[in-house]
Amino acid sequence: MTNPTTLATLLLAMRRTRRNSRSRFPLRAVLGTAFAILAAVGLAVITAGGTYALSNSQQPIAPVATITAGSAALRATALVVPPTPMYPGLTLFAPSTVTNTGTVALSLSGSLSAPAAPNALSQNLSVGFAVAPAAGCPASGPLATPPAGATLGSPDLKTAIVIPAGGQVSLCVSISLLPTASAAAQSQTATGLTLTVLGAQS
Repeated sequence: MTNPTTLATLLLAMRRTRRNSRSRFPLRAVLGTAFAILAAVGLAVITAGGTYALSNSQQPIAPVATITAGSAALRATALVVPPTPMYPGLTLFAPSTVTNTGTVALSLSGSLSAPAAPNALSQNLSVGFAVAPAAGCPASGPLATPPAGATLGSPDLKTAIVIPAGGQVSLCVSISLLPTASAAAQSQTATGLTLTVLGAQS
């Protein structure tokens, strides 16, 4: 049987322990801590709003005075073809100087048009052009760099020749009678065959 004095002492000790545990975390202290945390968070939000605010400013640039479009223009000297009778496989050359009189660089190409009265000779001619070598255009024969050529009805001549604005280039215009030309081309005359030099913005 438990001693009444011991039981009373034990109950008293338990009450003190509860009281002490309550006094460690009083309600006032808890509320005060919560308020301090909320205040700190509110201050941080207010400070962050100032930190991330965007700056704004504007200043007009002086107006552009003038904008001008460029121009494309070419000038070519006339061809003087050697008066040599043609035979299959022969290539004749005629020099021409092409000048870019426009204000933009131009890539050269060419277009071959048929004469007013095509015949067996004109239909077997190949016409083209290449940059003239330092020694100038030969009267006939091959060039170190073969000219870009086209026959009648073929696509336009395409080259890698570029003339800067205000510049010029010396060309060798080639006229060849195809090796496969038939005998019907003999004793024929081709008149009005035109090679047009074209310039496109490069």
